[in-house]
Amino acid sequence: DLFRREGEFGMKLKHPNIVEIHEVQSQGFTHYIVMDFVEGRNLREFYRAGRRFQPLEAAEIMVGVTSALTYALQQGVTHRDLKMSNVLVSSEGTAKLVDFGLAGVQGSAEAEAEGLSRRTIDYAGLERATGCRQDDPRTDIYFAGTIFYQMLTAHPALPDNRDRAQAGKARYQDIKPILDLVPSLPLPLTMVVNKALEFDPEKRYQTPGDMLVDLKLAIKRVKGAKEGRASSA
Repeated sequence: DLFRREGEFGMKLKHPNIVEIHEVQSQGFTHYIVMDFVEGRNLREFYRAGRRFQPLEAAEIMVGVTSALTYALQQGVTHRDLKMSNVLVSSEGTAKLVDFGLAGVQGSAEAEAEGLSRRTIDYAGLERATGCRQDDPRTDIYFAGTIFYQMLTAHPALPDNRDRAQAGKARYQDIKPILDLVPSLPLPLTMVVNKALEFDPEKRYQTPGDMLVDLKLAIKRVKGAKEGRASSA
């Protein structure tokens, strides 16, 4: 029943940066979701192939991610499982989110009842460390920041260790400064990453729409700087 309700809720999300769900069906004990096929890869597959995205390329992917999060929040939904493998990049370069579910519905009684069993360990750990409620969109923003960080540096922001269930605040606070890894990164983009990764939720972007605005402005500044250097040369 929970699987079906999650799928049926996901069918309501219609956005260019969200993989569309068309049907939720059951045949006996087999339950399945019919969704769009996206020709491309997810970000984790790019990472495992040793790919580091160019700064503007990564920023454009994050525009798609934050656009999807902004739309979903307007429908009363947070993602609650934002990670590299849940961001697909189509062959045209379009970012598409997958795995929105009932656990991300704001105020959902089912989500509250499921508790930690429905949440990823990292989400639960960050919420516990910062005192955020389960459906706080700023938690999605933090994990959007970890994705952006990893695309720009080819290094995960959070260590992938087996003890993260017991990890405390340090796991989310002690992130190596992004410019220490790649000093040549454009400052406007690193400023967006740093704000998204603020441990204190009050210092973080308050909505994905706020992050989206800054991303677009940062892209404009980076492109403008490139054009300026080209014209002076």
